[in-house]
Amino acid sequence: MNKSKYQVVSRYTTNVSRSTLLVFLICFCLALPLIDLTSAQVPTPSVELECDAVNPSGNLQIHVGPGATLIDYADCTATNPNVYTEKISIEVTIEGLSYSAPGELTIGPNSEVDFQVTIKADTGMLKSTHNLNIKARVEEAAGVPPPNNAESDVSLIVDIMQFSGVSVASISPIVTLISGSDYNIEFRVYNEGNYADKFLLEFSDASRDKLEDEGFQISFPMAAVEIESEAAPMKIRVVIRAPSDGSDWPINSEGMHEKKFTATFIATSDFSCKSEGDCNSASVDQIIIIQQEASETEQFLSGTSGDNQLLVYGGSGGIVILLMILLVVMKKRKGAQ
Repeated sequence: MNKSKYQVVSRYTTNVSRSTLLVFLICFCLALPLIDLTSAQVPTPSVELECDAVNPSGNLQIHVGPGATLIDYADCTATNPNVYTEKISIEVTIEGLSYSAPGELTIGPNSEVDFQVTIKADTGMLKSTHNLNIKARVEEAAGVPPPNNAESDVSLIVDIMQFSGVSVASISPIVTLISGSDYNIEFRVYNEGNYADKFLLEFSDASRDKLEDEGFQISFPMAAVEIESEAAPMKIRVVIRAPSDGSDWPINSEGMHEKKFTATFIATSDFSCKSEGDCNSASVDQIIIIQQEASETEQFLSGTSGDNQLLVYGGSGGIVILLMILLVVMKKRKGAQ
């Protein structure tokens, strides 16, 4: 009987021990994934940054010609991949240009924030290329400084775009030539754009047609010229031969056949025609006076010769004398009455 009770107790104790061990093992196994999960919810602070230009080229493009906006921008997104809030600083580096961007961002857990970085240039800047770097850095993670250097950066290119500009001037706006003579008319062409450009040279169609109809011969030694930006003006010579016969022209007070012509000189930016959608030109009017000596007969008939003038003056004096004589005769008659 006692032995039977002992066996029962022993069996009971064994069952309890086995049950306790089983419970312990189950709890231990359950605890393992809980420990891993807890550690997974405290990841290393980090930030992800993406920035893109809005132009198809992938670069920022800034137009700096007269009336241009002078700015371009990149669209950026900063992402916090963690389960706690992060405070992010934004740092922009670019030489020779100014910029605007947010200095600091606060990004919630597993969230992202969009922002823009705007780059500004100055009017008339030379065509050039600049490197732009945008950096996002974690300054605080869950309210405290991060234990690591957590940052992300993007590099982009900023292009200062070319624009055209041209002006022209005549060295001698009015020239007087003898019929049949040759002459070099000189002009100056200025490149007022922000990069080297080729300029096409010509007289306007209307003025050239009129000159050639009157007997002028015109030659452009250079049909085009390339000028660096901000360089000294280029001197352009146009060779003309004056008409040889001006006998039909009016005679001036000096007894010379004389006629005045206008030639319109034009310089056109080649870059503007190819890249700006409209040709950018500048023009200046050149006055050309051609003279041809008139014969004595022509001078006499026109009233410009010395003999003819003497005849005119003599005729006028005779009329005055006749009037005076007439007045004297009329007075005598009235006195006789």
